[in-house]
Amino acid sequence: MLVAVSKLQNSPSHARSLAVLAHFTRFRDSVKSLVFDNRSFISIVANGTSTPNVIAQRSAVRSIQNISASRSCRPHILPNTYDLVERLCKIALGEMCADQTKVGGSVRHSAVGALKNLADEPSNLMPMLKVTDCLPTLIHISHGTKAEGVTAVMALMAKD
Repeated sequence: MLVAVSKLQNSPSHARSLAVLAHFTRFRDSVKSLVFDNRSFISIVANGTSTPNVIAQRSAVRSIQNISASRSCRPHILPNTYDLVERLCKIALGEMCADQTKVGGSVRHSAVGALKNLADEPSNLMPMLKVTDCLPTLIHISHGTKAEGVTAVMALMAKD
């Protein structure tokens, strides 16, 4: 039911359903169940990264970060999404964050973490390098300053 509601970006329950799903992705066993038992789960969460709702976007990016932290799930993320790496790069640079306050920074941090996790999977390297802005984004963030909204942890993750 939550997965079905999370598809409806115009619904008032959209952000809340993605937030609940993001909480489920914090646990390894539930991540595997969500990814392997529901084939559309990854694409639904990935679509949430482009929503204008700040809470929904933050929850979707955190979900991708949590899913990509699981080695068994990493190879299934990029083949089941379209333009996810591009969106994560834009979010990491702060271009798609609707709010550049604390919430915006949190979204950027999660996007860099998701890119780092995805890059840890050998089968994801070529698809990520085919994205025009992926490598320049990571290089920019790794050398970013606090004035640009880049934290030390974000820079360290981008270097890794």
